[in-house]
Amino acid sequence: MNKKTTRELIRYMLCGCVTTFVNIVSYKLFYYSLGLSNIVSTILSWALSVLAAYLTNKKWVFCCEGEGAFRKGVKFFALRSATGILDVIIMFVGVDLLAFSGFWIKILSNVIVIILNYVFSKLYIFDKD
Repeated sequence: MNKKTTRELIRYMLCGCVTTFVNIVSYKLFYYSLGLSNIVSTILSWALSVLAAYLTNKKWVFCCEGEGAFRKGVKFFALRSATGILDVIIMFVGVDLLAFSGFWIKILSNVIVIILNYVFSKLYIFDKD
């Protein structure tokens, strides 16, 4: 792995920590504190974390500014919607069907989603055209 890729991956992991924090904390707030359903909590926390992810990935990870930013934004939200659906499925199966802890299933789901999001971001969204 070259230096540029290593730096990008480190920045992605740091920004991913922020995004994951937003996702897990907002899920806990919606699900445990406000008593919203698992699925509603998952969708709301997903929306907040995707917004945080877009802003941090665009600026600090993939350094995407100017021309083509809108198109990349559309691709970003479309592909994040796919992993958002996966998150909802994992949460539904883990929490609603199997009755595992929402907190621990949310962490497991985040690990899977983070890996897929990096691949999508790197290959299809912020690909430097």
